[in-house]
This record gives sequence, C-alpha cells and structure tokens, in this order.
Amino acid sequence: MSISLVITSLKQAEDTVSSIEHQYSLRNQDVNWHVGLQNRTSVATQELNEACDSKEITYMKWQELSRRVYAVQDALVDAGLWRN
Repeated sequence: MSISLVITSLKQAEDTVSSIEHQYSLRNQDVNWHVGLQNRTSVATQELNEACDSKEITYMKWQELSRRVYAVQDALVDAGLWRN
C-alpha cells in the first residue's frame, strides 16, 4: 500500500472520530445531539477495525481512535440513549 493511501486513510479515520466527538460536544446546546450518533459510532468502529486489519492505520492509532469512539458510545449508554 502506498504512503499516500495510508495517510489518506488515517486522515479520514481521524476526521470521522473528530466529527463524532463534535456532535457529542453539542449535547448541552442541542436537544437532538444524539440523533444518528449511535449509528455513526457503530459504523466508525467497523471502519476503524477494517482499516487496522488492512494495515491502513497502525494498531496504536486504531486503539487511540477506538477509545475515543467508545467514550461517546459509553456516554450514550449512560444517558439511556443507546438502543438495541
């Protein structure tokens, strides 16, 4: 895999996680902050796993980004907003 593809994949992964964190940060300003967030975190987790499996991101970067996504998922669970 070329370096440019790895950098692009890493940038996309970081942007996705940052976007999820931004939506979560709006929880005190927007009553609908949680709408779509469960799905977005689930998709992000799957994409991060696939990127790590295909060596597009390192294991350490996968671990860091996954922890950030899991923190948002935990907040949804704690707020009673996680639906099965």
